[in-house]
Amino acid sequence: MRETSAHGDTKVYWKDNILYVEPSSAFNLEGVLEAAKKVRKLIDTRPVDRWARMIVFKDNSTLGPVSAVEPIVESFKYCADNGCQLVAIVGGNALNKESYTKIGEHVDLPIYFFKVLQEAEIFVQQNM
Repeated sequence: MRETSAHGDTKVYWKDNILYVEPSSAFNLEGVLEAAKKVRKLIDTRPVDRWARMIVFKDNSTLGPVSAVEPIVESFKYCADNGCQLVAIVGGNALNKESYTKIGEHVDLPIYFFKVLQEAEIFVQQNM
């Protein structure tokens, strides 16, 4: 069986007590798994105990397959278990919002949605 290459791009980095995750393009399962590895690696080297995850969608077409729900839930659970206090999501489409709302309820991690990055950053700093 031929191995499928990862599709989807994710930029992940720390800025103070916020872990920024910037997905772009369409993802396949392998792309989601690769992104989850990047996130986990940075969580394992986090500079603070209490932090927030900031997901910034660069465009509204960023989606992943249904098969990627489980690794996304696991990634959010890993965040919650390792000091993440909340998730702020900037942009995205209606399907992203519905999916992340359900994931947040499943892992007991509050998720907030914003249209503007600066508003999300102010909210995070005021609520950490």
